[in-house]
Amino acid sequence: MQPDPKLVEELKAKYPDAVFQLGMPKGIDAVVLVRTPPVEAWDRLQDRVMDPRATQASKRAAARNILMDVLLFPSRDDLGALLDRTPGLVQTLSNQLTEIAGVDNDASPSKL
Repeated sequence: MQPDPKLVEELKAKYPDAVFQLGMPKGIDAVVLVRTPPVEAWDRLQDRVMDPRATQASKRAAARNILMDVLLFPSRDDLGALLDRTPGLVQTLSNQLTEIAGVDNDASPSKL
């Protein structure tokens, strides 16, 4: 499933500098387009993941939720079906969202 080039241009106009195509593992022929996570969606993810009572299932649900919050292509139903067939894909895709949101674990401060 490939997005129509006209749709991609419309999305780029609507979300300037904020449309990304997520990388896919080998063997998965799909295109997923997302926008930069808004602060509210990022905060919800952090609240759920950092909660000391959070289970693996609730963390996975939080990752899936933020994917759906920022999804531009394909439809939620289509992405949901893909994630149901390949549950580990949630982690692969949501990890990329952290980079899009600005998380860089390799960044370090410089002494002035």
